[in-house]
Amino acid sequence: MSIQVLCVDDNHTQLNSLENILCRLFPSFVIEKAYDAKNALKKVTEQSFDLVVTDMNMPRYNGIWLIQQIRQQFSKNTLPILVLSQESFGDTIIAASNAGANCFVAKYEVSRASTPQIALQKFKKTLKQKVESVLRDLNFVEFLLQQGVVKPEDVTRAKHLQKLFSTISLPALILSQVSCEEFVTLYKEGDDTLDPFIFLLEDDVHFELTRKYLQLTTVTVIDILLMQKSILPTVLQAARERHELSLRTSFKKHAPSHDKKKAVEIPMDQTALNQFVRTAVRNGHIDRTKQLIADGANVESIDKNGVSLLMKASAIGCLELVTLLIDEGAKINHKSKQLWQPITYAVFNGHEPIVHYLIQQGAEVHNNTKDGSSLLDIAFEHKYTNIQSALHLVGVKRCKLVNK
Repeated sequence: MSIQVLCVDDNHTQLNSLENILCRLFPSFVIEKAYDAKNALKKVTEQSFDLVVTDMNMPRYNGIWLIQQIRQQFSKNTLPILVLSQESFGDTIIAASNAGANCFVAKYEVSRASTPQIALQKFKKTLKQKVESVLRDLNFVEFLLQQGVVKPEDVTRAKHLQKLFSTISLPALILSQVSCEEFVTLYKEGDDTLDPFIFLLEDDVHFELTRKYLQLTTVTVIDILLMQKSILPTVLQAARERHELSLRTSFKKHAPSHDKKKAVEIPMDQTALNQFVRTAVRNGHIDRTKQLIADGANVESIDKNGVSLLMKASAIGCLELVTLLIDEGAKINHKSKQLWQPITYAVFNGHEPIVHYLIQQGAEVHNNTKDGSSLLDIAFEHKYTNIQSALHLVGVKRCKLVNK
């Protein structure tokens, strides 16, 4: 995943030097350059960036002006801003911070070091640390994509929604007309459902409220992925721990190679594999499930309620996943804590093809659930007539007769 970065400096030589340094430190960076603050603001408005790196001292409109203008549109989490300046005094740092900068890096000065090489190395080290810090969430999202824990289209949608939190949605949120969760749930790209909120942007009072709220908002891409239910909190926590482990491990390695094929891969432990495969099955990710099983994930993995992978696949109605898991040796008659089996989930959710397939594969059809319900009771309760017929053919009877 490429990371779009806007670098701003009126000094062409220093801007080219910064571009070279960033590209060597971060091969995934795609650099766009602007030679003054006005042009930079135009680019921010018209294009999509993940990070802005700007100089402070520029003619006409300086770095503080640029930061203030960007912060009227984007929050610190939506578009991080890293400030570079030769002025490393406290007042300068405070001014940049108050304007809305995420962090500050002093430009290297040869006079303060024994050699130019030492000065440059210190600058590179500090710059790398600061960039990694402000892009930590973005790096984590990329990690989630590499692990197959979230879908690329979900991440794209979450990023777009995060941008909208800085425009249409914020006035509505401030006026309590819609919550963050409702906004994420209601939003559909290209839909005009939220058009009534646009008029709020034209009101100076509401715009000022938006600007003030923007400094405090903490809505991240990860937050939105959770709101979208694109990832479970437990899976997110497991992935975050693995990400931290990979960061600590990579810190001990040499500088990253420009060859992506040589990137260091950290093998997953069994617990993580099982957690990821449960998520992949729940979301219907067939290829990801195949890969995780090939990597050693246990096809008999169960959650805290005793629900197996085959149960999850039967519940969502994915026949291809059901077939895959049975072929890999998943137990067709495994019971959960509530004494549900894979076929119980298929009947409950009305997935007739899976019911037929599980019966053909030898599924036990005469066991009842913990509350005493038979498969036929469940089919009658939900009025699944075709499934009722299939169960009648194999001799299933009702246990819970309706009192008249």
